[in-house]
Amino acid sequence: NMIQHTLETDEDELLQVEVAAPLIAAGIADRKPDVVVVDPLKDFTFGDLNQDRDMLAVVQELKRLAKAGDPKRVPFFLHHAITGKMGALRAVGHDRASFGRNSKVLLATMRAQINVAPIDGENNDRLIVSCGKNNNGREFKPFAVELNTLPGTPGYMIYELIPGFDVERWKEE
Repeated sequence: NMIQHTLETDEDELLQVEVAAPLIAAGIADRKPDVVVVDPLKDFTFGDLNQDRDMLAVVQELKRLAKAGDPKRVPFFLHHAITGKMGALRAVGHDRASFGRNSKVLLATMRAQINVAPIDGENNDRLIVSCGKNNNGREFKPFAVELNTLPGTPGYMIYELIPGFDVERWKEE
């Protein structure tokens, strides 16, 4: 039950909302999804996402497009945070709400935020998942997941909980 816009030409990834809004709106109106995922946010942008004015304009326009025709439709944004060890540490603790780039605008405009960061710098097979914000409920405690592939089934990949992972110890290390 998922429809995905795929990249078939070099221009397909340039979905700047100010240019592609009619195409995005037509695709949403045509398929009437319950959730519209924007991945990654930077590919739909115009201006400079480091500037509050530009980030706010992009987020508001994408939310408007997603909810057109169905105010209950969920706009779901995937956005990158600061890279490196210090960026990963911001996924948890006091800085968890400032995890994403231009977090001030995101914090003010999003209902919830889930942070995902690598446990180590070598790969993304093991990840920390934490709650940066939740307007309609309690925040969940950070937890860790690990990528599991099933031998003999090409393409099978699922992240599974790492039982007993010590997030506090990870932060200290």
